Amino acid sequence: MFKLKPLVVAILAVASVQAMAANNSADQWQSGTDNIASVDQTVAAQSNYASQNQSGNLNSAAVTQGNATSNSAYQTQIGNSNNATASQQQASNNNSSQYQSGNGNNASSDQYAAQGNSSNQTQSGANNYATTSQQNQKNSSANVTQNGTGNDSTVHQWSGEANSAGVTQNGSENHVHLDQYTGTYTSTASIYQEGSGNRNDFQQDGSGHSLTTSSIGNGNSITGNSWSTSPAGGQYGDNHSATLTQNGDDNSIALMQQGSDHSAYVDQVGNANIASLNQSGAGSAASTTQDGDGNQATVNQAGNSNELYFAQNGESNVLTADQSGNSNYVGGNSNGIDNVTDVDQVGNDNYATVHQDYGTDNLTKISQTGDLHSAHVGQGGTGNEAFVTQTSTGNNAYVHQYGNSNLATVSQN
Repeated sequence: MFKLKPLVVAILAVASVQAMAANNSADQWQSGTDNIASVDQTVAAQSNYASQNQSGNLNSAAVTQGNATSNSAYQTQIGNSNNATASQQQASNNNSSQYQSGNGNNASSDQYAAQGNSSNQTQSGANNYATTSQQNQKNSSANVTQNGTGNDSTVHQWSGEANSAGVTQNGSENHVHLDQYTGTYTSTASIYQEGSGNRNDFQQDGSGHSLTTSSIGNGNSITGNSWSTSPAGGQYGDNHSATLTQNGDDNSIALMQQGSDHSAYVDQVGNANIASLNQSGAGSAASTTQDGDGNQATVNQAGNSNELYFAQNGESNVLTADQSGNSNYVGGNSNGIDNVTDVDQVGNDNYATVHQDYGTDNLTKISQTGDLHSAHVGQGGTGNEAFVTQTSTGNNAYVHQYGNSNLATVSQN
C-alpha cells in the first residue's frame, strides 16, 4: 500500500477546502512511484485552477471540474505507465491541458454539455494513448500532439456545432481515430501524420463539415473506415468537403461521401499509391492527382451534377471512374507508362474527355449510356488503344491517336 508524504497530504487537504469557493487554486507536486493526486472542484463557482505535476512511474492524476465557467486544469507527468484524467462537465470556457513524456502513458479528457472549451494533449514517447471526448459542445476545440512510436489517439465530438479537432503525430506505427457525428454541424477536422506505417480513421456525420488530412512517410494509409459500423466511417450528410494529401511510399487513400453537394480532393506523391473515392448524391465533385509509380485511382459517383478531374503522372497508373445520374463530367490527363483509363457513364448530358500524351501501352475505354453524351480521346505513344461505345441520342465521339500500333473502335447507336 502506498503512502502519501506529509506535504502531499497537506496540499490535498488545502485543495479540498479551496474547492468550496470561486477563484480557487490547487497545486500538487509528486515524485516517485504509485502516487495518486486528485482535485475536485465541482461547486458552482468560476475561474478555478488545478495543476498537477508528477515524475516517476505508475502515477495517477485526476481533475474534476464542473458547474462553473473559465476553469483550468493542467496535468504534467514525466515517466512511464502514468495515467491522467481530466473531467469538465456542464461548464463553459474551460481549458484542459495534459502533457506526458515517457512510455505507456494514458491521457483522457472529457468535456460535456458546454461551449467554448478547449482540450490539449501532448505525449512524447512510445505506446502512449490519448483520448478526448467532447459531447454537446459548441465552439469547442480538441488538439492532440504525439511524438514517438506506436501511439494511439482517439477524438470524439458528438452532438455539437462549430467544433474543431486536430491531431498531429510524428513517428512510426501511429494511429488516429477521429469522429464528429450524431447531430454535429459545421465542424472541422485536421489530421497530420509524418513517419512510417501510420493510419487514420475518420468519421463525420451531419452538415457542413470539413476534413483536412495529410500523411508524409512510408506505408501510410488514410481511410474513411473506422471501428464503427453504424454509421460507417467517411462523411455522411450535406455540404461536406475533404482534402487528403500524401507524400511518401505505399500510401493508400479511401474516402466515402454520401449526401448532397460534397467535394473531395486527393493528392498523392510517391510510389505505389492507391486512391478510392465514393460519392453519392447531388452536386458532388472529386479530384485526384497522383505523381509517382504504380498509382491507382477508383472513383464512383451516383447522383446529379457530379464532376471528376484526374491527373496521373508516372508509371503503371490506372484510373477507373463510374458515374450514374445527370450532368456528369469526367476530365483527364495521364502521362507515363502502362496507363489505363476506363470511364463508364449512365445518365443525361454526360461527357468524358481523356488525354494521354506520350507514354507506352496506354488504353482508354469509354462507355456512355443516356442522352447528349460526348467523348474525346487523345493518346500519344506506342501501343495505344481506344474503345468508345455510345447509345441513345445526340452522342459525339472524337478520337485521335499518334504513335505506333494504335487501334480505335467507335460504336454508336
